[in-house]
Amino acid sequence: MNTMRIAIAGAHGIGKSFLANQLVEQCGYPLLTGVAGKVANVMGVKTIKDMEDESIETKMAYQSLVYWEMKELELEHQSFVADRSLYDVIAYMVWYGIPAHVGMFYHELAESQPYDLIIHCPIPDGFAPPEVRNGYKGNSRHELFNGILEVLLRRSQRDKQILWLPKERDQWLSISMNAIKDMLN
Repeated sequence: MNTMRIAIAGAHGIGKSFLANQLVEQCGYPLLTGVAGKVANVMGVKTIKDMEDESIETKMAYQSLVYWEMKELELEHQSFVADRSLYDVIAYMVWYGIPAHVGMFYHELAESQPYDLIIHCPIPDGFAPPEVRNGYKGNSRHELFNGILEVLLRRSQRDKQILWLPKERDQWLSISMNAIKDMLN
């Protein structure tokens, strides 16, 4: 296939990495994953719950490092599938209560990122998160995060190609592949 830069956006634990791996299998592009976990390990943060208990300064430092590491990694590749978008990072900044002007600064920077396609994964029908995954229990937090992310993506939609997937997760791969094929033709 031709070159393409694809980022998958969505709440934690809903299947972004699973979809990313399926797309990598189908398209042959490199998978960009694990940036947030690597940064967390360096900072000594083990779980999302741990991060929620940190100061706003620590949260800002964490999300800023994730943002810049992701941006640098993405710019190193002509083609990729990333299991998180820069918009996800900004949505976490807003969710953590980082000042709006800081979030807007990062949003403007994300606008310059050369994504060919952003795939938005909504919270799937029948979504039941694991009891405890990385210290995070899914509930209304998924809905809140997803709402923030959707606002950010809708503000960017005039400049970015965004694929809004349905809530039926079993359709995600076929819809995503059809969109990729259409864009490459």
